[in-house]
Amino acid sequence: MLGSFRHEPVSDPTLSDTGAALRQALGLLEERRGREYPILLHDNEPILLAEKALAHDPTRPGEPLAIFQQCTAELLERAIGLGRAAMLPWATLPPERRSRLLLRLAGEMRTQRFVLAALLITEQGLTWQHALAEVAAAIDLVDFHGRAAVASSTRAADSHLDESELRHHPLGVVLLLPSWRDPLASLAHMLALTLVAGNTVCVIPAPEGRALTAEFVSMVRRLSSNPDPLVSCLSADLGTVGEVCSSAEAIFFTGERDRATRFHGLALDPLARPRYLYHHPTVGTQLLLELRGDLSVTIGNAVGQALHNNGTGLDQTVHLFTPRRLLGEVEAWVAETLRRLRLNPPASGESDLGPLPGREAFENFAAQFPKAPLQPPSGWFLAPQLVTGSLPSSVSTGLAGPALFLHPVEDHRDYADLVNTRFRDGLAIIRGADDEVCRDLAATLTNPRVVLHQPGLELRSSDRPQRDYLLTSANSNLGHDGPTALSHFLRRTRLETTSR
Repeated sequence: MLGSFRHEPVSDPTLSDTGAALRQALGLLEERRGREYPILLHDNEPILLAEKALAHDPTRPGEPLAIFQQCTAELLERAIGLGRAAMLPWATLPPERRSRLLLRLAGEMRTQRFVLAALLITEQGLTWQHALAEVAAAIDLVDFHGRAAVASSTRAADSHLDESELRHHPLGVVLLLPSWRDPLASLAHMLALTLVAGNTVCVIPAPEGRALTAEFVSMVRRLSSNPDPLVSCLSADLGTVGEVCSSAEAIFFTGERDRATRFHGLALDPLARPRYLYHHPTVGTQLLLELRGDLSVTIGNAVGQALHNNGTGLDQTVHLFTPRRLLGEVEAWVAETLRRLRLNPPASGESDLGPLPGREAFENFAAQFPKAPLQPPSGWFLAPQLVTGSLPSSVSTGLAGPALFLHPVEDHRDYADLVNTRFRDGLAIIRGADDEVCRDLAATLTNPRVVLHQPGLELRSSDRPQRDYLLTSANSNLGHDGPTALSHFLRRTRLETTSR
């Protein structure tokens, strides 16, 4: 039985023991300076190439910190093929088994925290305190998602949400391009999200983080019990990645200008192979209550909000609560809408259950906020997993977003109770409620981490910034209109709901 998640404490470099351990790690790294490392693919065959890729110490620019192999398109293609062969035994494991790798990895990172910090100090030029803090943040991300994978695969038994379940459908081989700005935290987060969903990974390190990425990938490979390694690390430029990316199932990339510029246009193609997946490390939740059952507007709004970023750094997970009496109707409407729009949207924009949200409801949502176009800032907020079902009450966010989850409730007080007791943070929105219900909810929503928004009601006090991010300024420079964005999103995300 897993214990609850606890934040990793940050080591204090001013303490004598911490300082001594960090100096020792820096000394060991100095002894390895200039060493050459072969490519290790999923079959563990070491490969040396004529063209090299160097890792640099910014304080000693003329002297390489480490020497790596510059990967060719042919070799990257081979790595993708080997990764696909290695995936089957991993993807068929239950989530509880896959999560063990992340928990072991978090433990190994605690043991090797000074080695990782030394690499951040040497390769990134970070201060001791900053490096140790980033290591702690990376441990948090790996540990949290290891525990969340177990929690989200377990049926909750302590409320009427015990019918909820989250399943992860692996996509296949994922090309992962972590950030150069926070190389360990972004790498740890993206790798955790990708592996726990059952994928295999080819990591393409940022030039500023080659040595750190190689050390981290080596750590994962040592800890994995899979017959073939789950992760390979290959230094390659973006042109090489672009040549062979169609062979992979997904590209998981961050928002640096070079990546966004290259991949964003491709990400807008709903039929593109691979899927282009945009990563943002922070978490946000919307808790949407629909009491009346105005489905065409509600579902369009909910999915529209899942796409809407406004530069706030939220992953746009939307939880739609609806009375149990409306649940069957809502589930049928969502399933039919996503089925129709995912592959073959009808020319008329109509389904048997009413107007599709890409025509009316999404435009309705956009009309409410004319100064905040519904556009992602660069790329799509998706992660390398597909979601089926709704999220258990014990987990406040999905492993990644955007996603739309459905929850049955008896009435608005039931909703208030769940928001107060089960959710870490979020934006509570009420739809289809009369003034009396709104006033009652305003009085009963006491969770200090949840902001309540309803037209005509003021935002309640909170211990975080007072803002409804749906009403803040948005990036509007992509020229991508709302209805088209919804259609792309629905075609590229499979969300199926079932009643048990």
